[in-house]
Amino acid sequence: MCRKLVKKHPRYLDNSKVKTEQLRRLVGLLIAAQRTGGATSAGASEGPGAASADASAGVDLARMDDLQRVDENALAAAKAEMGVEFDKNFVGPGHPDFVYDKAVDFGEPESDNEWDDE
Repeated sequence: MCRKLVKKHPRYLDNSKVKTEQLRRLVGLLIAAQRTGGATSAGASEGPGAASADASAGVDLARMDDLQRVDENALAAAKAEMGVEFDKNFVGPGHPDFVYDKAVDFGEPESDNEWDDE
């Protein structure tokens, strides 16, 4: 979701102007506020450090076994964190390492299998 926002509004959300982590926390806060019916006044008045204490903070994806069984806020925070990791690793047309139609040879298979005999 953060990547879409940056693509749609690059003038305002460029990485040189807004850190990806800040944008991820903001999106997490907005999603949590929408789910609960509005932003809490305590979260808005605590200042910049308040975002880390909200729904998007403390999400440990390695610890979450099944994202289908977590509550909506934890799921939104996990998705926001996955989006940040994806954005860090994304190599698109504007990236210097981008290669159109990249082909990789993985060599011979290490184990025998029947489904790949063609």
